[in-house]
Amino acid sequence: MPTLSFGVMRLVLLVLVFSTAVSAQQWLETQSYWIRLDADCPVLQDCASIRYQGHSKITGATITLEGRPWWVGTKQTPLFWGYRFNSGRLHYVLHRNGLLQVTNRKGHVLVEEQGLWLQQAPDQAALPLQQ
Repeated sequence: MPTLSFGVMRLVLLVLVFSTAVSAQQWLETQSYWIRLDADCPVLQDCASIRYQGHSKITGATITLEGRPWWVGTKQTPLFWGYRFNSGRLHYVLHRNGLLQVTNRKGHVLVEEQGLWLQQAPDQAALPLQQ
């Protein structure tokens, strides 16, 4: 009987390991915003869809968007440039160097702040972003 229990435990452990979604997360901090990117794949740059959740340090407002990685170049020599998101008439771009730009459809820049990609998530107690 102990062999059966051990076998069942191994099976349950394997199911748990393989059913856990692999996800990537990245944080950007600018002077006025905290931005978290999430995706259901191991590397954000390789994902077809990325979630953007931004929080204004000034007003406390949050926004959630769906977007994708931004690649330039050719199929033979692609170059990762950042991430792009749309919300109605506004376009949000996070450049690979940490620059946040929000523009309208006419191309007028509404927000432009240099940010810093963080190596780890900031103190969660200070952020009202959804988990």
